[in-house]
Amino acid sequence: FFVGFTATACWVGNMHIVNSWYTRQELGKRNAIYGCVYPVGSMLAGYLQSTAYIHLRGVRGLAGRRWLFIICTIITIPCALIGVLFCPNVPDRSRSRWFTEREKQLCVDRLLK
Repeated sequence: FFVGFTATACWVGNMHIVNSWYTRQELGKRNAIYGCVYPVGSMLAGYLQSTAYIHLRGVRGLAGRRWLFIICTIITIPCALIGVLFCPNVPDRSRSRWFTEREKQLCVDRLLK
């Protein structure tokens, strides 16, 4: 339940941030790529989870489902930190240290055209 509940908000937030960096002419292609890759990621996560559940059952005395929590934690924490540290937000509110002020203004001006 909680994974589904938070995944919905994550999808909407990701789409908003991704879409805010592109012009109307570029959005169709970007959304198609994102929409095709997202289910592939879910599919691979399912394969990883089923393999871990089956093959790690009983290893070091832990149930397979407990190994799932350990593996998901090991994957999730670095991904969350990367998102927090490297995600530049939307162009008009970007406080990213990876962009210069000129580049930030160029992004905003590009979208206004």
